[in-house]
Amino acid sequence: MGLASVPSSMSSVNDVLSEAFAGGKLLDRAAKYWKANTTDLKSFRKNTPNAAVGELEGGRPVYLVNPGVVQPPTPIHTPDPEYTATARRVGVTGTAVLLVVVNEEGVPEVLEVTKGLGEGLDVKALIAVSEWRFNPAVKDGHPVAVAVNVEVNFKLYR
Repeated sequence: MGLASVPSSMSSVNDVLSEAFAGGKLLDRAAKYWKANTTDLKSFRKNTPNAAVGELEGGRPVYLVNPGVVQPPTPIHTPDPEYTATARRVGVTGTAVLLVVVNEEGVPEVLEVTKGLGEGLDVKALIAVSEWRFNPAVKDGHPVAVAVNVEVNFKLYR
C-alpha cells in the first residue's frame, strides 16, 4: 500500500504507519519510549498520589497533577481541530478525550485516545492536540512531565 492511498481500516492504518516509520514494529518502539507504571490512573492517584505514573525515554518521570505538589501545565496555544467531511455530513458532535503526556518543555509527547467519536474525528483531535503548547507543569519549582486528560470538543455551527 502506498502512502498516497487512503487507509480504510485499522489494519491498513498500521500498515501505512509501518511503511512511513521505517523499521516497522512501531508499537514495540513506542513501548520502549513510554513506560506506564499503571493502567488504572484513578487507583494510582488514590494510593500513590506523589509517585511517578510512568517514565519517558531516558528515565524522565511523568507525574499526575496533584495540587500543592505538582501544578498543572497551562495551555498557551490550542488550535482547534478540523472536522472531517464525513463527520460534518452525518452531524457528529461531542467530545473526544485524550490522555496526553506534556513534557518538561510544554510539548505533548505521548497522545492516546481514551474516548473517541469516530468518523475520523479522533485522528483530527490527535493532530490538533499534537500542535498544542503549554507552560509546563511544575514540581518543587522545576518543570516536569505530566499525564493529563485533554477534552477536544467538536461542535457544528449552522
